[in-house]
Amino acid sequence: MSASSSNLKERVADIITCPVCLEDFKDPRSLPCLHTFCSQCIDSFTASHQSESSDLPCPVCREPFTLGDHGVADLPRNFFIVDLLDASNLGNNGRELTQCEVCSLDDESSPDSTRATVYCVECGQSLCERCSLPHKRWKDGGHRILPLEEVRSGGGLTRSTSSYCEKDPREMVKMYCTDCKVNICIVCYATEHHQHQCQKIDAVAEEFGRQLDADVERVSQRVSEIQSRLDQLELEKNKFIVHVDGIEKSVLEKGAEVKQLIDSQLKEILDELRTVKQKVTKDITSVRESLEMSLVAVQSFTTYSKELRNKGNFEVFEVSIYMELGNFRFNTFIHTYNVSFENRLKTRDNILDVKHIVSFNL
Repeated sequence: MSASSSNLKERVADIITCPVCLEDFKDPRSLPCLHTFCSQCIDSFTASHQSESSDLPCPVCREPFTLGDHGVADLPRNFFIVDLLDASNLGNNGRELTQCEVCSLDDESSPDSTRATVYCVECGQSLCERCSLPHKRWKDGGHRILPLEEVRSGGGLTRSTSSYCEKDPREMVKMYCTDCKVNICIVCYATEHHQHQCQKIDAVAEEFGRQLDADVERVSQRVSEIQSRLDQLELEKNKFIVHVDGIEKSVLEKGAEVKQLIDSQLKEILDELRTVKQKVTKDITSVRESLEMSLVAVQSFTTYSKELRNKGNFEVFEVSIYMELGNFRFNTFIHTYNVSFENRLKTRDNILDVKHIVSFNL
């Protein structure tokens, strides 16, 4: 057995396995979301999830669905899964299906006379040539008869199970009930659906085909419109990106210019400020020296004046000498103090000039 054949069988086994019971489907039924379950599994599930709301969640995708008046029986049967189950069973049984399933029940028949050579697709039976003749001659149309070896190989097995009524498997469906949305046979139409809106399946299929063609055409137009809109959107996005990139470039260039101008002005201000700082520092040092000299002169004058006052009795000549010395020291002190005061004024003016320079340039 090739690897591809093994993988195919594994894939088929996954498809025909019910996601609830994890066994092969039994009477597979499909929900509106297209997930399929055994009729008994979905029936048990809906019974355990009955609530005030009529909507029930799909056990797989949680998509809500609603059952009809007849419950699970109203859900459509998944005939594709039915066909896969039949094909899988044939493949699994292999050579066990070599005897005719009809005449092999006759104990008097020999093994050679009951060997199956063909398979009836509609009935799902392996038959010998003799037993297959009635299946080819049914009044309403012969069944599909395939060579058994062809069926075993998986080729040509496209069982038309959907052409037979669910309630009466021996009757082929001829009508479609619009009210119940189900294919029915003539017997079901006469007994259960005669008061419903029903049409021949061929007419319904033709109308559905026309509607489908119209829908496809409308959708195709929408596809073109959406694609055109997508192209336009992509063009607008590219234009917007180019525009934003241009603005970003201009902002960076302008920022560089402003930064360069600020750096230049900042350098000029700092250079001028350093020059003023050096000059003012020098002036302050000079004023400090002058004030220190004035302090010495004042202290000397004070000491001399106290000594002169404490002399008490002294001659006129000595008084005149002391007066001249006192006046000299006093005048010296006044001159020194005035110079120091002027220097302090100059220093103050320099400090004000610094503030003026900084505030003006900023």
